[in-house]
Amino acid sequence: MEKLKRVSSPASILLESLVALSLFAMITTLLLGEMRRSRTERLADFKEMEVLSVAQMALQTGKNSLTVNGIQVEVEKDAQHITVYHQGKAVLHVE
Repeated sequence: MEKLKRVSSPASILLESLVALSLFAMITTLLLGEMRRSRTERLADFKEMEVLSVAQMALQTGKNSLTVNGIQVEVEKDAQHITVYHQGKAVLHVE
């Protein structure tokens, strides 16, 4: 049998390395972007839960305005409606 010679082609190895590196960079970029988006959504959800907790405290204590941890809510009551506002937006409305 003939001995097989090892043929090396530096250009093809370099090309394969560049393709693999570009795929790795693209996948990494997609993963990091998705993680950033997920973190932003989670922070927004946490903020909303905190606002609702302060609104619940205001309703339980019977106050018209309550500020906790920098979050201010205002409660408007009449005979048939209760509305809770945060930064001018209605967060909770009960009839």
